[in-house]
This record gives sequence, C-alpha cells and structure tokens, in this order.
Amino acid sequence: MIAAKERILRLLEGEISKLLHPYEQQINTLEKEKTQLADKIQSLEKENSNLRTLIAKAESSVQLQSNFNDLLPHFIERLSGGITYDAIDEWFLSSSSHDAILLLTVCEKLYRDKNFEMLNYILDLLCHNQHLIINQNGEIFKRLLALIKMIVLGEEEAATDEKYDNMIKSIYDILVGLRSSNLHDAIYNFLKENHEKMFDFVLLLNEPVIITKYLRLLFSYRLEDEVKSALNHILDVEWGFLDSSLTRDDFTFFLWYCFLFNLDGDLIDVGGDSLRWFDEQSKGISLYYYISDEGQDGQAGLQDEILQFTQAVTLLDFEKESIINKVKAIKNQPEPLKFLNDLYSVDSTLITYLTEKYKLKKRYCSLPLFKYRSDQMIERYVESDLYVSSNRRKAFIEKDKMKCKSYQEIVPGAVTSISTSSFVWPSTEVKDNKSTVVESDEKVLNEESDLKMMGYQISGLTRARRWEILDKAVPKLGLKKIAYTIAYNVKLRKGQKNGLNKFHHAITEWEHDLAKLKKLYYKKDFNWPTT
Repeated sequence: MIAAKERILRLLEGEISKLLHPYEQQINTLEKEKTQLADKIQSLEKENSNLRTLIAKAESSVQLQSNFNDLLPHFIERLSGGITYDAIDEWFLSSSSHDAILLLTVCEKLYRDKNFEMLNYILDLLCHNQHLIINQNGEIFKRLLALIKMIVLGEEEAATDEKYDNMIKSIYDILVGLRSSNLHDAIYNFLKENHEKMFDFVLLLNEPVIITKYLRLLFSYRLEDEVKSALNHILDVEWGFLDSSLTRDDFTFFLWYCFLFNLDGDLIDVGGDSLRWFDEQSKGISLYYYISDEGQDGQAGLQDEILQFTQAVTLLDFEKESIINKVKAIKNQPEPLKFLNDLYSVDSTLITYLTEKYKLKKRYCSLPLFKYRSDQMIERYVESDLYVSSNRRKAFIEKDKMKCKSYQEIVPGAVTSISTSSFVWPSTEVKDNKSTVVESDEKVLNEESDLKMMGYQISGLTRARRWEILDKAVPKLGLKKIAYTIAYNVKLRKGQKNGLNKFHHAITEWEHDLAKLKKLYYKKDFNWPTT
C-alpha cells in the first residue's frame, strides 16, 4: 500500500515538472527582455538629454542673434550723429540697458582707435555715476568685463601715455565703487584670477598713485592675502624706485596700509627719502604716534585723535573704519596678567600634554625683565602668551616664543620646581652711553654695512634665505663683525621711542639670527655682544 502511494507521488511530481518547465523558460525569456528594455530606456534618456542640450544652445544662439537684431536699429539711431561729447552726456541721462551696452561698446571702439581722450571722459563720468552699468543684464557685464580686461591687463607700449595712466586710475575707482553692487562676486573672481598679471602691469607703470589705487581695489574686495603679498614685494623690491617720488599723501597711505597688515616696522626700516613725511606734526600720522605712546590714555583723547584722523587723511570711509577698529582694539586691549612665579620653557609639541595634566589655561601675561643679571630689581615687563596653572603658581612658555634660551627645558613626567630666584631673566638694557655698545675696536656700522651689501635684511627674506647669506658672510666678513652689526641694529631699534613695539618683528628676527650664529660658530674668542 505504501509503495503504491510513493509511486503515485513520483508520477505526479514528474507531471508537475513537465507542466512547469515551459513556464520557467517563459519567465527567463521575459526577464532578459526586461533587462534589454531597461538598457534601451537608459540609452534613450541619455540621447534625450543630449538633444535637450543642443536645443538649449541653439535657442541661446537664436536669442543672442535676436538681441543683436533688436539692438542694431537702436545703435544706428543713437550713432547717427557720430560719437560726440553731447551724445555721451545724453546717454548718461538714460536708464536704458540698450544705452548701457552701446556706451560700453563705444568704449571698446575708442580704446582700439587709441582715442584715449574721449574714453577718459566716459570713464570719468562712470566714476561719479555708475547707474547705467549696475544692471542684472548679463550682456552689460560681459561688455564691462571686456573693457576692464583691455585696460587693466594693459599693453606695454601704452604705459608711457599719461592718458593711459588716467584710464587705469578711473577703472580702479569704478571697480571700487561697484564693491557693494550686484557685480561684487563676479569682480572679486576676476581680480583674484588676474591679480598677478594686473600687479605686474601696475609695477611696470611705476606710479605711486596707481599702486595705491590698486591696493585699495584689492582691499575693497577683501583680498587681504593679495594686499599683504603686494606690500611685502613693494617694501622688499620696489621701494627704492618709489621712495623719492612719494608725496605726503602717498606715504600716509602706505603707512596706514602697512599698519593694517603689521608691516609698518618694515616700512620704517626701509624708508629713505620718504621718511621726511614721518613727522609728528602731520595730522594724518599723529594717530599713529598716539597708538604707541604709553603715556596717552583715556577715551576722550582717543576720540579726539580719531576725529582729527578722519578729517585729515585722504582715505575712503571703509579704509578709515578698518584702521580705527584696529586702533581701538590696540588701545582697549585688557591689561595682561603680571606673572612672577615659576616659569618653564617647553617644546611646543608638549603643550597639549601639559595643558591636560596641569589644567592649564592660555593667558596673555607680562613677564619681568631685570636690569642686571646680579639682582632681582625688575626693570620693565614684556608681554607673551603663557599656559598658566589654575593657582597661577607655575606657567609654561613655548621655546619658539622666547627671546632667550636660559630656561630649564622639561619633558613629560620630569617637571621640577624652579623658582624665579633660581634664574634671572636676561637683560636687554639699552645703555645711555653709546660708546659702551661696542668695544673700542668695533666701528658702528650703518645701513650700508658690508653685511647689508651682501643682501642681508629682514624685510622680504625668509629665515632660510637670510641664513644662506649669513653662512656665506661669516668666512668673508668674520663672525665678530657680523655679530656686532646685527647687535647694533637691535640696540638702535630698542633705543627708539616705543621701539620694542614698533620694530618687534625685526628685533625678533635679528635676535633669532644672532642666537643661531652663536650656537654654530662662536668659539669664545671674543666677547659676544649683548642686545
């Protein structure tokens, strides 16, 4: 009985398999057809997308042709009497985008025809009235950009034409005036992309007024890296070509721009003939003296100086605002914490570890300078960032932030207590008797020293480049002469009014070079100079 049932089930299973087989084949065939159709759909969609792109381009081309056809009768009507000054004045009274395009097209033609006089007339009007070109119309900006490129990227043969100089100045003024317009982003991108070419051409013209206008243009669009780079190059390479030709206004401009980018010490360091304008009686510069005069305080005095500055200086409002904000930040900065307890010199890589271990906080502190190595009388204070413990009994300073190497260096887990009585902060005293600055057989070397003639200077050179020069100078000039030359420069700057602040960068770099010279070359065969 059981065997019969099993036989019947096997027969049924075989019959079902025979019935299912064609259906399985049909399903497989349909799956393949589905895959092929999906591929076909994807291919058709791609082809459709390409066709849409081609149609859009064709429509755009037709639209441009249509726009030109629409403008052509207008151009013919407007130019029927020729390009005249009366016609130009009439166009400026218009608010038509057609007239704006026509005006810029005419400017391109005048430039190609070298009719700089009439072109200058138009550009001068645009400096004072830009309503025609402040428009969302893409064709207007396209024409404006073409005109800008023609002029500011320049041709060397045109650089000798005074009228060409005037065009450059006008274009820069126009672009500064557009900084708050809907064209801001497009102009920003253009300036950033073309800065190197434009700056090279500005230097070729070698006119202080054009250089200052170009720096203003960059600053107005917040291209601050480009401004600082340009200033560094001017101070390092170009200053000798500009120095004697600067007016008071030119020098005032450079001083305040260098102040904004912390290069004012470098400007004073390289300044020659132009330093005749560095006069405390100059109303445009008196605020600069006020900043560094520690005896001056109080908001009333500061406001009086700011008011005089805003009235006297021929800068634009956004430039004055930036300068005033920085002045206020300097004068209103909080009094630094005076720190007299245990101080440790550490490598900067250890700061994170120490901060976590001792719960340190970064604080801006005043540190004591002692008049003599043999006593504990504090002469004055210098400011620096320290990492201070919560009880303020110990602090850490990064080695590369120090101006000396006399602190005990520590490593994690091996911190030992060092009280301030166990060392004396080194003296940087500037003695009144200048005869003691150098030994009797050392001559005081001026800015035209042999070391200077070999190319050694602070502004414009990296530490690596300066060291290459010093490395060559040691066997040629002698270590002693080089050391006393640099030390004299440090003392000279420190001895000036507020010199430590005004020449902070230069002093830091000189002392860095002195320390490296002493470490690598000094054999105690003469008295090493103090600074």
